Amino acid sequence: MYFWRQIDLTSARRPVLLPNEVDILVQDGVGLYDGRLKLEGYQDGRVYLTTHRVCYVDNVRPATHSVAIELSQVNRIQFYPGLLRSSPKVSLYLLPQSSPSTPPALSSTSPISPLVAALQAQSLDLGASPTISRSHSPDPNASFSWICPICSFSNSMKYADIDGTLPPCLTCGIRPAISVIEQAKEARAEASKVAHVYAVPLPAGVEDEVGFSCPRCTFVNHPSLLQCEMCGATLISKNLPPVLLDNAMNDLVIDERYPPSPTPPGVRYNDDDVDHIKISFRAGGEKMFLDKLKIVLQDRIWERKTRRKGTAGATQDKHSRTSAQSLPKLGIHGLETQSVRERQRNVELMHSLTDLESLMRKAKEMVSLAESFAMRLSNAPGVPAEARTALLQSSEALSLSSPIVMREMAGSGDETFYAELARQLAEFLDSGVLVREGGILTLFDLYALYNRARGLSLISPKDFYKACSIFEKLRLPFRLRKFRRGVIVVQEAYYSDDAVNSMLMDWITKTSRERGISLGVTAQDVNQRFGWSVTIALEELETAEVSGKLARDSSVEGTRFYENLISTFQWTWKLEVFHER
Repeated sequence: MYFWRQIDLTSARRPVLLPNEVDILVQDGVGLYDGRLKLEGYQDGRVYLTTHRVCYVDNVRPATHSVAIELSQVNRIQFYPGLLRSSPKVSLYLLPQSSPSTPPALSSTSPISPLVAALQAQSLDLGASPTISRSHSPDPNASFSWICPICSFSNSMKYADIDGTLPPCLTCGIRPAISVIEQAKEARAEASKVAHVYAVPLPAGVEDEVGFSCPRCTFVNHPSLLQCEMCGATLISKNLPPVLLDNAMNDLVIDERYPPSPTPPGVRYNDDDVDHIKISFRAGGEKMFLDKLKIVLQDRIWERKTRRKGTAGATQDKHSRTSAQSLPKLGIHGLETQSVRERQRNVELMHSLTDLESLMRKAKEMVSLAESFAMRLSNAPGVPAEARTALLQSSEALSLSSPIVMREMAGSGDETFYAELARQLAEFLDSGVLVREGGILTLFDLYALYNRARGLSLISPKDFYKACSIFEKLRLPFRLRKFRRGVIVVQEAYYSDDAVNSMLMDWITKTSRERGISLGVTAQDVNQRFGWSVTIALEELETAEVSGKLARDSSVEGTRFYENLISTFQWTWKLEVFHER
């Protein structure tokens, strides 16, 4: 398990997310395999699929048996549907950690095996390693071509622009997906590797030809050209004949379902020799997990870097729009002007959406910052109460600090959804909400606060109650409690009836000693002392009364509760009645 990494968990036993990382799917009832071997101690847990990692959290020992693997290490995936008593499994084949000491075996039926064999022989004679390094970093100022999936126009783009906002197509103005750019970049990298590999003297029997065909459009180009005259594709090598070129390009075809493989062209590794892990799904949900995993591996969100570009495009578009309005609107020139104007409008809209996406990424950081300020103010002396209240309200209004749990994230049905909802509720309570309420909060108030934090993605009271009712089953530090009058509250797990009664009695006894006389307490006094609502304070006083700790005195002025001395009072009735000792 050297490729697994230990992860940190929240108080609700959920993975602590990385910056810009978002939960996508969670599935319960899974186990881990290291190749074909079953990992002991990792067979009863749940798997979290995020935009950056695949996380496993064990249900029995979450503190020591919770691990994760980076999606950037995944080369390809494979699905096994299961048979009879064998559970469905998803295999993740990982990138090689180090270069092999010997060249991998080639298939004898490969059409370019003589050429590669000659290359390997020459490389071994020169003392060089035959393995092609994958960690080639191109020149940032170098450019490559990508084909627009809408209009099939060949666009040129620099490597330095990949981390920023992707440029739109020069013909249709549609901005490409990140997967299109990644495939074009990988194709250029693989083509450069093949050009470097095949730039060696050819074996005997292979004749050089004047001109060679483009690997994309098959147009025969002049040997001195580096890019195709028809489509602009990068040409591989002027020394490679068309026959061998076609055979070599068959090994460079990129599977649209998965990211490009780092395996050199023409080389076939045995699956048993490649590091891979298996995730066994014993409670269903493997199809949804596989579909989501394919999408995440295509998008490769972990490689994106946000670049602050502001709204410069909108400013530039304002000047161009002014000059375009002064041009005539008739004839072909008018149609071209209108087309340019629509294209610039689309560019402005895309810049606005980019700014909005950047603001959404910062929302999590804003929530964390507001919560940290709120906790500091609550513990700092001499801070006005108005400032504390305003900051607490603003932090609650910002939203949840973790991604919202949706029903679509649960792979195997309602049980997984309720479990994840309960864990997020526990994180929400642990963020300071329950502490401000004195450790006890009514279920109605918690429902209002939580839905307010969720924004527009509200949950029903039924789902909310079912999630709260499994706090103790999931061994979370909170529990539901129902009073005699039917009021349901959420409180910390260690707040038992005896603990609350002891806390009340200690406070009442201390107050009576300070005053020198017992004047009793009301529900309003308990509210001011412990921060509970009046309803909860009255219920706690009545619970202590039923247990025999307190006694009530109801009058016109209201109900007051006193320490119950009747049960412990020693009445000397003979002395009082008959004056006998």
